[in-house]
Amino acid sequence: MTRGKIGLLDLLWKELGTDYLSDLRLEEFRPTLYRLTASLDAEGFPLEEWTDALRYLSGRCCEVRTAHEAKEAMLRYFTP
Repeated sequence: MTRGKIGLLDLLWKELGTDYLSDLRLEEFRPTLYRLTASLDAEGFPLEEWTDALRYLSGRCCEVRTAHEAKEAMLRYFTP
C-alpha cells in the first residue's frame, strides 16, 4: 500500500462495498470492477500495485512495463 493513500485493491474493495476482499474475484462483480478501474488514473498507483492487484484478481502473472499497460491488462481481464 502506498504511504498516506489507500492501496488499489483496498480502493476497489471499498468502492464495491463487499464483505470480503476475496469477493472481488467473483465473476458477478467484473462489470462494476471494469467501470471502477476505467475511471482510475493509471499513474495514480505505482506499477507494483497494478501488477499485484491483477495477480490477486486473476491468479495470473502479467509482464507489463508501465502502470498504463497494467491498467489495460486489468481492463481486459474484466471484459466478458
